[in-house]
Amino acid sequence: MKMIVVLRCAETKGCCSQLTKTGTENVRKVAAKLEKIFKGQKILIISSIMDRAVGTADELNERLCAEVKESSALLIEGHPDIDSRNDSMLAAVKDHKDKYDAIVLVTHLEAVETFPKYFYNSYIGKIEWGIKENISNACGWLINCETGDRLFISPEAKPTARY
Repeated sequence: MKMIVVLRCAETKGCCSQLTKTGTENVRKVAAKLEKIFKGQKILIISSIMDRAVGTADELNERLCAEVKESSALLIEGHPDIDSRNDSMLAAVKDHKDKYDAIVLVTHLEAVETFPKYFYNSYIGKIEWGIKENISNACGWLINCETGDRLFISPEAKPTARY
C-alpha cells in the first residue's frame, strides 16, 4: 500500500437516505482528484455499512473503478471507545495492504477526525498531528505511506497543501 485516504461520507438528507444532489456532485469532484493521484494503481474502497457511506463509495467507484467492500469496522457504533474503533479500522487496512496500492476508507466524521493521526502514528511513525481542518462532507485526508506526506482532500480546494 502506497497511499490511504480517510474520507467522510457525502451529504444525505438523513443518515439512512440517498446522497443529495450536492453530495453526489461533491463526491464526483473528489473522485476526479483522486483519479489523477491514483493513476494506474490498484485501488480498494472500504466503506462503512451505513447507506450514506455506501452511496459515497459507489459514486467514488464510478470514477476510480476500484474493488469495493463494506465493513462494520468503520462504524462508530459497536465500539466501546475511539481506540477500539481505530484498532478495528487499522486491522481492516492491514488485511488488504499487500494487495492494493491505495486504500480509500469511506467513513464518518468522528473517524475522519481521529483515525488519520492514529494510522500515521501506528503505521508510519510518531508525529504531532496538530492539524485542524474543517472536515465537511466528502472531505478527508490522503496519507502517502512512502513519504509520510499528508494531504487534505475536499471538493473545493486543490489537493496541493502538504503538511
